[in-house]
Amino acid sequence: MNPVIETILKRKSMRAYEKKAITPEERAELLRATLRAPTAGNLMLYSIIEVSDQHLKNKLVESCDNQPFIAHAPLVWLFLADYQRWFDYFVASGVEHLCEQQNTLIRRPQEGTCSWPAVMPLSPRRRPSSRPNRWASAPAIW
Repeated sequence: MNPVIETILKRKSMRAYEKKAITPEERAELLRATLRAPTAGNLMLYSIIEVSDQHLKNKLVESCDNQPFIAHAPLVWLFLADYQRWFDYFVASGVEHLCEQQNTLIRRPQEGTCSWPAVMPLSPRRRPSSRPNRWASAPAIW
């Protein structure tokens, strides 16, 4: 059997932890491996937040479907879709300039919302208004 497939098939999720701290070397190795994981277009449009405060871990137990093992984990990372990174990539790629040339409004990320679609034409029917756009935002989950 292919060793990669064998490793994937033997993978187990651990929900009980030794009362042993993770060394800085182990943490760095895990982070290096994490950052090597493939993402769409290799854009890595996420942020990782390390949670070490026990009070915050306890709050995560409740907010993550009552999963008590989170409170006892020696290392807790939250992975968040990072729309600001996505927007920064658009800016670096010249999308703002292209939108200006095509008379198109570029939607900017906002706290607590998801902005889809990212680019929308400025036709007379779709001019920006104070009326909420049902496609423009969704409730934040974090």
